Amino acid sequence: MSEKSRVTVRSLAEELGVSPMTVSRALRRHASVRPALGTKIRRLASSRGYHVDPVVSEVMGGLGRSKGVRYRETVAFVWTHERSQASAEERGVLRMAEALGYRVDIVKPWLQGLAEKDVSRILWSRGIRGVLLAPNQSRPDPRYELDWPKFATVLVGSSLVNEGLTRLTRDYYHDAKLAMTKLREAGYERVGLVLDASTHERTDRRYAAAFEIHGGKAKGRLFLVDPALAGSIEKLRFERWVARTKPGALLTDLPRSWIPTGILRVPLTLGPTEPGPGVRPDFVRVGSEAMRMLDGLLRGGCLGLQSEPVSLLVPGKWVPGRLWLAPNFLLGRLSLP
Repeated sequence: MSEKSRVTVRSLAEELGVSPMTVSRALRRHASVRPALGTKIRRLASSRGYHVDPVVSEVMGGLGRSKGVRYRETVAFVWTHERSQASAEERGVLRMAEALGYRVDIVKPWLQGLAEKDVSRILWSRGIRGVLLAPNQSRPDPRYELDWPKFATVLVGSSLVNEGLTRLTRDYYHDAKLAMTKLREAGYERVGLVLDASTHERTDRRYAAAFEIHGGKAKGRLFLVDPALAGSIEKLRFERWVARTKPGALLTDLPRSWIPTGILRVPLTLGPTEPGPGVRPDFVRVGSEAMRMLDGLLRGGCLGLQSEPVSLLVPGKWVPGRLWLAPNFLLGRLSLP
């Protein structure tokens, strides 16, 4: 093909009546190009047999890198309820947003006297297309409503029951399996799982599923928490259950003061400074990966609820620890790997 007839970014731009920069950005699926226009440009390029010149691409890429990350647009991190606990996720979002060239507006509607129905209008008026929703633990089955077709949206966490949302959350099944594996390696056979009903439902029963498959055994049978504890756990009822089942270790997020001497407490949600043993969720990574996925949705022009939404699970990390156990359970000191 002669130089004159060769298809270039400039020739495509002239044919479409747009600038060469717009064509270049559309071919790279840049968020600044309207989705419909981007699709039109890419289709024309394909029909004309356009191919990216690898030398030019490398040079332009080098120029872009030398100038650092450019600002793309502003997205919002919306705290869906004042009882949300997502500070670590927020740090992950901000860290990844900076790397990708986004600015993040932190939105806490109750501080601004905004009702839930007002949030979409405010975001839209600010020109915001990308939204990250913080977890909502205000009730067992919380929902949140936005004007979905206007936004690319990613849910951070698993608490909202809305369908069609891309989600980034903890890998609850992995975390329970990891804890059970460590306890089995340490010689524990009588292990109980104690969850309140809200946690059980919010985690889509994945803790329980992992426990049933990889759980501790008592006299040759698997056991879960007593059905009497299916609701909000009461201390007296819990104490009676412990006296009857006599577990050696408990997978639970109940307060440490509730656990009798001689029973190993293994938190499934170990605090950021809390000593092990237990599973420490990587909430910062959850936020970071959520921002990365939102970037992908915006680049692809994927606004609104998704017919086949993606869910990404982030595993927690095991934090080892040591504990003296009562003589009637084990003599000496147990060291969990």
